[in-house]
Amino acid sequence: MRRVTKETAAEPVPGDEHTRPHLTRAALPTIDMQADFVSGPHAVPGTEQIAPAVARLVRAFRDAGRPIVHILRLYLPDGSNADSCRRSLIASGTRLVAPHSPGSRPADGLTPADAAPLDPDRLLSGAAQRLADGEHAISGFGEHAGRR
Repeated sequence: MRRVTKETAAEPVPGDEHTRPHLTRAALPTIDMQADFVSGPHAVPGTEQIAPAVARLVRAFRDAGRPIVHILRLYLPDGSNADSCRRSLIASGTRLVAPHSPGSRPADGLTPADAAPLDPDRLLSGAAQRLADGEHAISGFGEHAGRR
């Protein structure tokens, strides 16, 4: 497997010119890779198994100086902004990716050691949060997204 670094990102990647990655222009989104979804009673099946590979990919993008965006869910305690399939669970009192909870954080190994702590209030307002150079968090499931 080819290692992505700042130097190798500029090298052409083999394959079809219309479908091959353009690493000098690529950004990496991580979606729902949060502690509560990786392990515990409400983990998404298979997420724990892929977490190490996602962490390696995040490190490769970071090492190559490419942008990384962590897309996070932050469910309000009443479940009003939760996905339909989880709304009753959250409304019954289960804390799942609750703002300010350890389970809402990106999974281990996905953010740099010196990353800023999550600011759930900022994220729920619809603003992006800078975690480190070239690395941000956003939440698509907050009060700004409207109650479902």
